[in-house]
Amino acid sequence: MTLYILKRLGQALVAMFVVALAVFLLIRWAPGDPARLMLPETASKEEVEALRVRLGLDRPLPVQFGWFLKDLVNLDLGTSFFYNRPVAEIIGLHFPRTALLGGVSLVLSLVIGIPLGIIAAVKEGRLADFVAMGFAVIGQSVPIFWLGFMLVLVFSIKFHWFPTSGTGTWQHLVLPATTLSAFTMALISRLVRSGMLDILGEDYIRTARAKGLSEALVILRHGFRNLMIPVVTVVGMSVGVLLAGSVVTEAVFAWPGVGLMIMTAVSARDYPLIQAFTLFVAFVVICVNLIVDLLYVYLDPRIRL
Repeated sequence: MTLYILKRLGQALVAMFVVALAVFLLIRWAPGDPARLMLPETASKEEVEALRVRLGLDRPLPVQFGWFLKDLVNLDLGTSFFYNRPVAEIIGLHFPRTALLGGVSLVLSLVIGIPLGIIAAVKEGRLADFVAMGFAVIGQSVPIFWLGFMLVLVFSIKFHWFPTSGTGTWQHLVLPATTLSAFTMALISRLVRSGMLDILGEDYIRTARAKGLSEALVILRHGFRNLMIPVVTVVGMSVGVLLAGSVVTEAVFAWPGVGLMIMTAVSARDYPLIQAFTLFVAFVVICVNLIVDLLYVYLDPRIRL
């Protein structure tokens, strides 16, 4: 186990380095000059060049990348060009709201998606199956921004049940969480249905039924329990999906999280903030994948690392 963890940590460090290099190069190769964007249109060429020197943008790319890696090793994420504040402070201020939105969305996906998939499998070919899978197909097909606008139009503007945007109360969380959870909810329900259809045809399921066990016990203990590994895998993958989807969702609902923050940073060409945010997301996803890999052993003792 220890050797496996060390091996995975080594792979994680390599992945982080590749992500850091890719983000560093892509941001700096993008058209536009951040120094020009940060100054008013009336700024002279001398003022723009002075700002470039102060920000270190006049140095060769290898030198800039070397300083970037040095600061990263020292856990110094730099200072935001746009906000003029430490990057770590800005991310720490906005991330709890995104974590709340993503956590609620993930819980909704599991609480609704798993029962929906089980019902669809048990009622295969019946009305419940068609309705459940219809919702799943719609959830995976509809763009996030369109779904968000439709929810606002119906539940905020027409019925006045929930606020259109912002944060503060649990009502502000309902529509953004529903919008963000739609795709993962649909994915989980379709996965559970497909897996349960295979499992319910196994010999041990027929044996459990022959012993006189209740249908609910057969489905949950003997059926769904053997589906935990693919479900856990999808949950781990969903963390990255939810973080990516939060950018659009937070923009639609003006939710003050890291998604809305990073859109502002991209518009302002805020190199330190964009780099730090991307690395932070990569770090979260890598840690979640490591936890998922370790959970496999406890969910199924037949698995050996």
